[in-house]
Amino acid sequence: MQKIGEGSQISQLLSFSSKHQPSSNINFSTNRNGVTQGSILYLLLCLGPSHSGHAHDSQANFFNVHNAARSQVGVPPLTWDNTLAAFAQSYANLRNVIANLSTHADHTVRAWVNEKANYDYNSNTCSSVCGHYTQVVWRNSLRVGCAKVRCDNGSTFIICCYDPRGNIRGQRPY
Repeated sequence: MQKIGEGSQISQLLSFSSKHQPSSNINFSTNRNGVTQGSILYLLLCLGPSHSGHAHDSQANFFNVHNAARSQVGVPPLTWDNTLAAFAQSYANLRNVIANLSTHADHTVRAWVNEKANYDYNSNTCSSVCGHYTQVVWRNSLRVGCAKVRCDNGSTFIICCYDPRGNIRGQRPY
């Protein structure tokens, strides 16, 4: 069992800390030392150069699945944030790593939500990968922005950014 927020990163959930604000308009969490913190959740990566896809083309596909999962556990819906989506798009355009699972936003977010089966609320642990799910339903996350990039090799990279970030050590998602 792995407690949420402890140990190594869970699958492709990237939590980051930086002295640099990703964008002047993004209000990621900032700790008392002025270090910016946020959560970037990605599942699909690409190899080789990429072509931008616009999250707003399938915004509802990202957004509706997120909020359906959140309503199931009694947390408020996320709001779509175009600035986070722009940051996600910029980040996606820079990626150059491997994997390929799905090209559909709603399928990707459903895969994240399906990790619920691996999460035990009572012990706040995961029996397998569940960090994507816990970020999707994180009670303090208020905004989401997502992006999709199609790679030259035909694979797809899908990413979502959350503010404030979730998966905080010692806390339950809801």
